[in-house]
Amino acid sequence: MWSPSLPFKFSNSCKTNKVDTILKSYQDEIMNSVQEECGTKIKITNDMIDDQINQWHFHNNIEAINSKQDMITTPTLLVHGYAASSMAYHRNFQTLSRGIKDLYAIDLPSNGLSSHIPLQRIPSTSNLKYKIMKDDDSKKVKDESGMKISVTHDWESRDSQWEMINYYEDYFIDSIEKWRQWNHIEKFNLVGHSFGGYISAKYALKYPNHINKLALLSPLGVERNICSLHNVENGMKPLHKGDVVTINDSDPTSPYYARNFTIPSILFNNQLNVLRWMGPVGGKLARGFIDRRYSNIPNPTYREYLYRVFYKSNIPFGSANILALTHLFTREMNAKDPLLDNCKNLKPKNIMMAYGTEDWMNREAGYAMTQNLNKLGHNAHYVEVPSAGHNLFLDNPKNFDKTLIKFLS
Repeated sequence: MWSPSLPFKFSNSCKTNKVDTILKSYQDEIMNSVQEECGTKIKITNDMIDDQINQWHFHNNIEAINSKQDMITTPTLLVHGYAASSMAYHRNFQTLSRGIKDLYAIDLPSNGLSSHIPLQRIPSTSNLKYKIMKDDDSKKVKDESGMKISVTHDWESRDSQWEMINYYEDYFIDSIEKWRQWNHIEKFNLVGHSFGGYISAKYALKYPNHINKLALLSPLGVERNICSLHNVENGMKPLHKGDVVTINDSDPTSPYYARNFTIPSILFNNQLNVLRWMGPVGGKLARGFIDRRYSNIPNPTYREYLYRVFYKSNIPFGSANILALTHLFTREMNAKDPLLDNCKNLKPKNIMMAYGTEDWMNREAGYAMTQNLNKLGHNAHYVEVPSAGHNLFLDNPKNFDKTLIKFLS
């Protein structure tokens, strides 16, 4: 089989062959329902690209969803978010495949049914760290400008930090490039959600000539922040251990922006594996969260699929996911290389930032990014999907599908 040459080596010899057969049975059940919805005129195929990347392809030979609307002929790829898979879009496949001639969705490596391709931990230097200052009564120290923080550790080496960021991002970015080459696609529309939105934007930065339109759905890592590696080059005074700084927790365009929470170290460094370590209690917590958060999803098999991913799988939660997230983001979920600091380098002309009206992600950051892009000459759009949260395409698929097809048309 033809094997593309990529900066990140996805060789068959280094992949992990473990397959969660129960997870696959849930996937197949979900997709059987999708096939029934799509009918026989939408050809659905499932491939494992070089035995590593799980791909779904929807090929449409019929008329577009609306006779007044031309079929979208540019191939379009859907990329899921963190600890998710292509099945996150199962409520959208039918409508989107009626408006898009060739629609694709993949499981990123170490997610869903894609292979758990080993990702080695590389030596890295410490990033900027700080603590929120508190008074004698353990109350956060504030003034009219904001909260006070004390820098506890400054950057050891920015150069090594950039190398580390590129290394961990490329694990996912180059899997998308592998998908593109395997399908012999020159240019495509890229749609990414949450962490997948962050990775999609970084793909567009690394491989700009292959992107037609870019849609970022409630993307992670948009905000400028006090831990951004761009701050010094943008004129901010370098911070050092012992410095006391007032942070801004309301303006995501400020280099002094920071969230006023910190994820406990054990959760940040182990994530879904913590639920599995907790035994039946962890299973109960996972089940309760899934039943509450996804109560509006009509297909109960999808909830079982998520429960398998979160807790029940016989395969540990992908260490590559944990390594990447914990090196690309701080425990305050500040991106070290934020998207707002990369606007000037993005090449796609047409970009959409989409959020749910009840989204917990920072919508102000997305709106600010849209404004920045338009000032730089892009045709950028900011939209909010009504009655939807972070998983906007699952919460309100009808409105989301209409919004995306309109943007891609």
